[in-house]
Amino acid sequence: RQIYMAHLAVTDPEGQRFHAFERFNRAALDMAGATAAPLRIWLDDWTLAARPGADPARATPPLLLRAAEGPVALALELDARKPPVLQGEAGLSRKGPAPGDASYYYSLTRLATHGTLELNGERFAVMLFGALGVMVV
Repeated sequence: RQIYMAHLAVTDPEGQRFHAFERFNRAALDMAGATAAPLRIWLDDWTLAARPGADPARATPPLLLRAAEGPVALALELDARKPPVLQGEAGLSRKGPAPGDASYYYSLTRLATHGTLELNGERFAVMLFGALGVMVV
């Protein structure tokens, strides 16, 4: 009954284009899923996973993000500089009266990021400091 959803968006100011993609899938046939140890979340070939060799005692390990769609491809390493910010009641966001009608939602608000962005076949080095929102339904 679980549905996994992911969004990918890149703004290209120079080309005056906004590239936005979303995917939905179920865990059937291992098309989407999540594991806690080691941390790995995937939807088709889009993945967010703990960096191999990361300290397992660290609350938010360094993460590797890999996603490609159409003219956009990301390969990023994300390192949280602050603990997650929990939305709702301790991260639980109720969607209805039944116990399963909820999602967990948290944000990583300070991320040191580096890696590559490929746009229309051209590769760019990426280094930034920003935020990542994650919702687990």
